[in-house]
Amino acid sequence: MVEGVSVRVRAAVLGAALAIVTGASCGPRDRQTVETLVGEWRGHVAWRDGTTPVVLHVAADGESLVATLDAAALGVSAQPVGRVSFDSPRVHFEVKDSAASHSFDGWLRRGLVVGSFSPLAGAGASGAVTGQRNPSLLPQLSLKRWERPTQPSPWPEGVVGGEPPVVPAPERSLGEWLSRR
Repeated sequence: MVEGVSVRVRAAVLGAALAIVTGASCGPRDRQTVETLVGEWRGHVAWRDGTTPVVLHVAADGESLVATLDAAALGVSAQPVGRVSFDSPRVHFEVKDSAASHSFDGWLRRGLVVGSFSPLAGAGASGAVTGQRNPSLLPQLSLKRWERPTQPSPWPEGVVGGEPPVVPAPERSLGEWLSRR
């Protein structure tokens, strides 16, 4: 009988310790508000054949969010994104232009915005949704909040460890680039 109690006590203590360790390892809760998305976000649009650096500038406009997108390598500068909707953790915006219109659907978690672009219905021949599309072929976007370094980089531009130089491409709209196959 005494041994049975001892085993039960050990099991209870082990269970309590496991609960404490598991709860402590989960870290703080990721609290996100609309203000969390305001700022400069840098990252890449990835197609199946390569990636392109992009910068998303998000600003508060009253009760809503507006944004512009830069992709110097594509020749895109201050492309209006329009209204950004944020329903934590979901992020949605649309890029509309004469060539093609695309929507972005993704999420914000721990300082990262990740998701994919898809063509909008009725967006013209190059952006029309025809039948079922393979999500793995859609352009993927991943962004991280950019913070100005407190100290300048010891590396000159273009050197490993520094920012690589971006060679501007001929002027095109972002819709043309996202629609490419």
